[in-house]
Amino acid sequence: MSPDSTDAALFGTIAHPIPDDWGVHRMPGLGGRLAVVTGGNTGLGLATARELARAGADVVLAVRSTGRGAVAAADI
Repeated sequence: MSPDSTDAALFGTIAHPIPDDWGVHRMPGLGGRLAVVTGGNTGLGLATARELARAGADVVLAVRSTGRGAVAAADI
C-alpha cells in the first residue's frame, strides 16, 4: 500500500456517533477478565488501569520503570 492510499484510508465519517451519556459508568462488569495495560504507571494508561480494576478486571501493568509501576499498582 502506498503512503497516499494509507492516508486516504484514514479519512471518513463516523458511522455510529458516540452517545452523549457515554462514560466509564456504562462499562460492563469485568469480573474474571484479565486486562494488560501498557504504560500503566502514568497518564492515560494509569487512568485506564484504574477504571478496569474498578470494573472488576485483574490488571497487569506493563511498564518500563518497575519502581514507578509498583507505586501505580499500590495506588490502584
